[in-house]
Amino acid sequence: MTLRSDTDRDWNALGELDPYWAVLTHEAYRESTAPDQEKLEAFLASGRQHVDRIWDVIESSLGGQFAPDRALDFGCGVGRIVFPLAERCRFVLGVDVAESMLAHARVLSKHLNLSNVGFTRCDDSLAVADGAFDLVHSYIVLQHVPARRGLQLLETLIGKLSENGVGVLHVLYDNPDMNSRPSRWVKTVGRLLKRPFRRIPQMQMNAYPLNEVWRIIQASGIRQIHVLPTDHGGCLGLVLCFRRASNAAYLV
Repeated sequence: MTLRSDTDRDWNALGELDPYWAVLTHEAYRESTAPDQEKLEAFLASGRQHVDRIWDVIESSLGGQFAPDRALDFGCGVGRIVFPLAERCRFVLGVDVAESMLAHARVLSKHLNLSNVGFTRCDDSLAVADGAFDLVHSYIVLQHVPARRGLQLLETLIGKLSENGVGVLHVLYDNPDMNSRPSRWVKTVGRLLKRPFRRIPQMQMNAYPLNEVWRIIQASGIRQIHVLPTDHGGCLGLVLCFRRASNAAYLV
């Protein structure tokens, strides 16, 4: 079994066993496939706070009022970000590798009475996300995908942007537990050995080489970018907010 297939299988298993905790790793959501109303409201509020923050960044740093028609959320899980995006966009498509996660998202969308959202399972080609999108978003997702695969996904996601579309993509660049080659091997082997005995899979936290991330972004024609630092338990990352513009040029 390859690590690539393991990450997809693990995420689907998490969607069956611990969907809300897997999306927002807080103990309040541990081993719950249906949180009570108070916890659900707090969960949804965290997504709205995230969207409010990135909207402030987009409008203050990337050029004025932002009113996207179509938005794509990659790695949508149970829909934590899709739902607040639906308040700001005509249509939002949430895609994920785990049908178990998508099943919860569809139930929640009915509970919230939303008619302008869709959820579908995707592969790395993102062929199910037809057409271009004015906003392409992914947060705390790519870190769970091995970097070699994730870099290809990053390029594919940027390719889904419409002209003048905005990308908001999060990558991890430093995981202290994985900084040396021996520690990476120990962690990987330990994870594989424990797999048959774990009820709930262990999520990977993969750091990405920033030189490759920047190369992909620049090669895609992106010239305007704003960076937000993140820290998840000592794992350092960046939220990259950028606009795709056809008339962008290099500084000379």
